[in-house]
Amino acid sequence: MIEMIIDTYTSENLMLKNSKPTHPAQFPVTIRRVDQTDVALIDEMHNRVSKESLYYRFLGPKKTNIDSLRCLCIDKTTSKVVLVATVQEPMEKVVALGYFMVNQENPTTAEPALLVEDRYQGCGIGKRIIKEMCSQAVKMGIETFDIFVDPSNYPMRHLIQRSGLRYESKFNNGLSDIRVWLHPNGRVYS
Repeated sequence: MIEMIIDTYTSENLMLKNSKPTHPAQFPVTIRRVDQTDVALIDEMHNRVSKESLYYRFLGPKKTNIDSLRCLCIDKTTSKVVLVATVQEPMEKVVALGYFMVNQENPTTAEPALLVEDRYQGCGIGKRIIKEMCSQAVKMGIETFDIFVDPSNYPMRHLIQRSGLRYESKFNNGLSDIRVWLHPNGRVYS
């Protein structure tokens, strides 16, 4: 079991989307395991995220289902890892959610998911969450992530391409079906 808080850092001089160019955004970000008290915070984040980001995450139009969020946050099975990134503005708010679920038919494979609030995209939060998910997956004996991505979701495809990990992509039923090896030649995502 990992500690509740995984990483706390101050963002680099990156611009938040919709911020004035003269105000570089430096803000403390905490990446931690999800807690049952996060249900409402995650629901609020879903309400702030653009339709485009929700479409890319769920591969279609999607509304938040509070019961599925509760299940995601409360069910502490060993077949998944759920992480959130939070900031203080001035109250704590969730700005990103990342998780993976182990494939029950092939327990060396898992399917990850990532959603970063639009305003915080491009600040390195998604990269840090993915890095931690890869690290936790390897500790659990998972060898590959199977990722289904809309071909026009360039930010996610770019994140995968720049990870340094071996991957292969094929077009399947209108989606990019991407398999990522988490530790080829002993290398873990860095």
